[in-house]
Amino acid sequence: MKSKRLLEQQQNAAVEEAFHTEMQKGDERSKAGWFNDALQSYHAAIEHANTLSDRVKIADAQYKTGVCQVKLNRHDQALASFRAARILYHRNKRLDKVVSCLTGESYILHVTGPFQKSLETAKKALAMSRIVGNKASTAMILWNISNIYSDLKKYQKALSKMESALQLTVEVGNEESAENIRIDLARIHISLCNHRQALQMITETIDRAVATGNDYRHAFALFRRGLIHIRTLRFDDSWNDNQKACELFRQLGNNRLIVSSLSNLASISYLRGDLDAAAAMTSEAIDIALTAQVPSLEIHAIRALAEINYAWNEKETAFKQINRTIDYFRQTNNQSEENTSIYLRGEFYARSGNREFAYLDFAEVASYAAEDPNSFYCAVQLYLCSYWFAYWGMLETAEKHVHLANRQPISKRNPYLKLTSMIPKCMIRLARSKLVEAGISSNKEKGDRTNLRVLTTMYNKLCAELDALQIAPSCNIGFYRTHLNKQLKCTISQQ
Repeated sequence: MKSKRLLEQQQNAAVEEAFHTEMQKGDERSKAGWFNDALQSYHAAIEHANTLSDRVKIADAQYKTGVCQVKLNRHDQALASFRAARILYHRNKRLDKVVSCLTGESYILHVTGPFQKSLETAKKALAMSRIVGNKASTAMILWNISNIYSDLKKYQKALSKMESALQLTVEVGNEESAENIRIDLARIHISLCNHRQALQMITETIDRAVATGNDYRHAFALFRRGLIHIRTLRFDDSWNDNQKACELFRQLGNNRLIVSSLSNLASISYLRGDLDAAAAMTSEAIDIALTAQVPSLEIHAIRALAEINYAWNEKETAFKQINRTIDYFRQTNNQSEENTSIYLRGEFYARSGNREFAYLDFAEVASYAAEDPNSFYCAVQLYLCSYWFAYWGMLETAEKHVHLANRQPISKRNPYLKLTSMIPKCMIRLARSKLVEAGISSNKEKGDRTNLRVLTTMYNKLCAELDALQIAPSCNIGFYRTHLNKQLKCTISQQ
């Protein structure tokens, strides 16, 4: 009897040693970037752990399997691995490990959507992490939650969570993570149009990254600074930063950020009227996003391609592409991005002369944007929807939305928004002039000619700014200039 028990103990000891050997091999292979080889080791470790009937060991190997699957962009498999590990850890009351699994699940849901599900999962992880009392883990989860809020365009909430994450990270002495958090904190300041503060943070980060030879952080900070330059209408500076960032990301093999920097470069080419270059970069971004299996990046690039196709008068293709993005964002419960796509579809309808469908889209967009007018994209949408409301004679509606956007702090701080606000203001004044001419309204100023003189001055100022920025007529902002010019000429000729 003793010899049988001794034999079992020896066999179990051998299996346990084999388990640890495979786990060690898996860790070494994963650290070297050989994720497929690492997966083989972790799968072998799971078999050994099953032989031992050790649920914690099974969960350990399952969790590390999930991490490798994330690196290989096998998101569905990784999600299943994290969930399997979480269940086993929970049964064994390993709350710290449950937190890690929930964090992994939230990350995958954030990458693939839906964002709301990702947020719910991250909040569960945060509550449990606070119970465990792990400051470092809590900081990382707050960081993740902030990024989710940012993607949902809830920037004030994102700012609060990111500042808390930075404070905890500094407290635990993790300067490496603190530096990365500062970059993301700058991104939120960009979204809130705190450009000076964001630029200072990013420039300091670039200097430290260059001094320490951290190519990834250098590239990422350049990419962020490029976004600041776009928002502040410094397109040449943005081009230079994004081009440098894209080169570094290519050297590092970071497909996600290659796509993001390419998309920024394509946006600048689109604004400048180089549609061929914009289409080529956007198509490359789509191909890379497909290879990397990141559908959210692919869909964003497809939306940009829809704008290019519309500018090329490929209207049927443009509508198909924009409808595809609406369907995707609706399925992933990303209302903010869905709203942006609906606005673009509305603009396509309006420019095609389909007022009925355009109005339905713009009314939906304006209703959503009015709930969060102190957001960059919502303010842009309020201004541009108001242009069409004024063009259609809905002056009260147009003026209400322009006034709402004008009152927001963000509109006073951002040069892009100041420029965009001029577009509906010109159309509102033009529409009022037409009402006076038709005898429907009385002009309380000095008569029609004075009103037209003010309008012409406003329009010329808008044109001067667009010319200085080299904004092409083929892009959406350039279209509004051309459309306003036609309406203005028509009104002047009639008077």
